[in-house]
Amino acid sequence: MHMHMHMHMHMHMHMHMHMHMHMHMSQYVSPRVPRNLSVRRNFSPELSAPLLGLPTATDAEILRLQNTSSWAFDPFYRTSVNGSAVHGSGYNDPTEVHWGTGSYKNPQAIYTSGVIHTVTIRNLSAGARYGYRITGDERLFNFSMPVESRSSASEDDLFPFLFVLTADLGQTAVSEANMFNLLDLAQSAGAGRAIALLAGDLSYADGFSPRWDSYARLMEPLASTIPVLVAGGDHEVFETEEWVAYNARYPMPYRSSGSDSNLWWSRNVGPVHLATLCSYAATGLGSLQYNWLEADLSAVDRERTPWLLVMMHVPWYNSNTHHTAEAELMRLAMEPLLYRFGVDIVITGHVHSYERTQPVLNGCLNPCGPLYLNIGDGGNREGG
Repeated sequence: MHMHMHMHMHMHMHMHMHMHMHMHMSQYVSPRVPRNLSVRRNFSPELSAPLLGLPTATDAEILRLQNTSSWAFDPFYRTSVNGSAVHGSGYNDPTEVHWGTGSYKNPQAIYTSGVIHTVTIRNLSAGARYGYRITGDERLFNFSMPVESRSSASEDDLFPFLFVLTADLGQTAVSEANMFNLLDLAQSAGAGRAIALLAGDLSYADGFSPRWDSYARLMEPLASTIPVLVAGGDHEVFETEEWVAYNARYPMPYRSSGSDSNLWWSRNVGPVHLATLCSYAATGLGSLQYNWLEADLSAVDRERTPWLLVMMHVPWYNSNTHHTAEAELMRLAMEPLLYRFGVDIVITGHVHSYERTQPVLNGCLNPCGPLYLNIGDGGNREGG
């Protein structure tokens, strides 16, 4: 079961069977038309030699996918003049793995997902914990909806509230250990008092799409228990990904926040207004994302949500020379907006380490600037 709970008080569930979910005290709404994905596999050397261990695909397993010699013959002219079989145009009998995108002449190099269902459940109560089962699975799950942002309530109704943070997670043994650490922290906060934020680079599938399935299974203990809100990173768009698997499997509350894209969105969560941005889309003045961000931040009610957070993948400030000024165009365009509206903290990943700045504006200390928090040490296969 792959399950993701989202903050617009709806719940989206992604499963690979025809299932229904039964949940007490709420209205069940029929799922949208289910879909599946067919995409070309990308064969990266890191499939068989990740720095941080499992999961791996052996060269023999990859060769079986790339080998077409058992079937790629001309079906009507099966023998040549000398009596040998006539190879079809897609014939391939490799002895070494071919790295890169799978051949379009080989249907074995195409991944087709199971059926992905998106199910919406309305009228869930803020701060409530719900028990539920999935048809065909006898396990009992418990999911906590976050407390509502302040209306006329006192601060005591909002605090304490816990955000558990990670980025660049992947699916190694280290990733799994970090996921359980986040789950333990979130459960210690009590029902409705915690959510998880993941600032990009989720599965590290990098075009080898079965890794999206195994990643969802790894994340199930956390994602079936509290909301996990995510931003897209480079590993969701490059290496043949092009946002296809990400957008299908991880819908965020963009429509309810007036956005045109699942890649940038916002949501009030407890005492926080969270705005999430995309480092890999246009960010300049007049762009869709810039105009949306300006409108979104200008509408924030700091009485209702006294904290203002921004989440994105690529940091504007970090000490890693390999990633210096990657997001400089985005910073030049959007940093004045964050300063004007008093953003408190910017959460990023991408650099595989933990770093925290003082409040900064335009590269200089400024007590009114945001604090930048980089959390890209989630445990992915690339290491530090």
